[in-house]
Amino acid sequence: MKTKRLVSLLLSAAALLIFSLPVAAVSSVSTVQASSQTSQVSSSADTKKSSSSGNSDIVKPRHIFSYSVNQWDDALLGEEYYYKTDNAYLRDEAEIFFGNNDALLKKLEKDVQQTADEIGMNVAIFLGGLRGRNDSLTEKFAAYGSERLFGTKWDDNSIFLYLDFEESASAYDYIDTYHDAKLYYTDDKSGVVSRVEDLLDALYDYLPSSGKSIHYNKIYQAIEAYLKQLKKIHEKGPQFDSCYYNQEKGCYRWMCYGRVIDCSFSPYRGMWLFFLIAVGIGLTVGFAGAASIRKKYKFRESASAAVYTSKNRCRITNQQDIFLREHTTKTKIESSSGGHGGGHSHHGGGSHGGGGRHR
Repeated sequence: MKTKRLVSLLLSAAALLIFSLPVAAVSSVSTVQASSQTSQVSSSADTKKSSSSGNSDIVKPRHIFSYSVNQWDDALLGEEYYYKTDNAYLRDEAEIFFGNNDALLKKLEKDVQQTADEIGMNVAIFLGGLRGRNDSLTEKFAAYGSERLFGTKWDDNSIFLYLDFEESASAYDYIDTYHDAKLYYTDDKSGVVSRVEDLLDALYDYLPSSGKSIHYNKIYQAIEAYLKQLKKIHEKGPQFDSCYYNQEKGCYRWMCYGRVIDCSFSPYRGMWLFFLIAVGIGLTVGFAGAASIRKKYKFRESASAAVYTSKNRCRITNQQDIFLREHTTKTKIESSSGGHGGGHSHHGGGSHGGGGRHR
């Protein structure tokens, strides 16, 4: 009996073992499938996130068609976002950053302020989105902005950058320099050194061409490169031969051998006067020296060669001109008509200077 009972227990245990194996296998397979599905879903989500992140910084600029009362004052100091202190200004009229990436906007505020403090000048950046600002209006608006934001006293030195995001035509970006900023951010008379063009080059390494997608990260990089170039140029000091007429002070301000000189007349006219005086002194000294040497050595006039020639032995008896040959040369005179290319424009004289470029 005990033997039969023992055999029965063994058979029952074997049967339980056999039936439990498929259930465990099914459970394992289900677990593996669930894990695989989870992995696939996670991978798909990551792929989607990765593909969308490449265009996540594309922005559509806000376009304004008009302001209600004063077009320029409302644009500079309207109800929309702007940052302003005594020497720094940042306005995002096109809303490239405002509402899209406020963190970058705050960082730009800090960097603009830091640059203004370092170079000792007023620094303004305007991201424009108003329809209808053509090249001429853009230049006038930038000049007005320099004066309206920071004042017109003779020592209010400002540089105003206008970036065009209107999108209705070829984008035109412009830099206005006011008062002593003209001495630093200008071109030399020979055209070899072009500091305004250096600033525009720094911007255009990152700014999109007209009609291309606008990425706020690229715009941020462009402005940062511009601010860096501002500081780099300022460290070099004023351009050697730079000069402008300060209308508010009523005199010419001229950079000469490391010093800024105020003078009542144009230094270039003065340079011609000094040159003529120097030439006159040189000629006077030269003639006086020659006269003194001549008097000291008592030079006498040399005898004529005719003294050594016998008039009887040399006589001309016949004289005539003989025409040997004829030679004719024809030259066609070409009429030429010139044209001019675009790309660069420079704002006029007085206390304002600067330059612009089309994208």
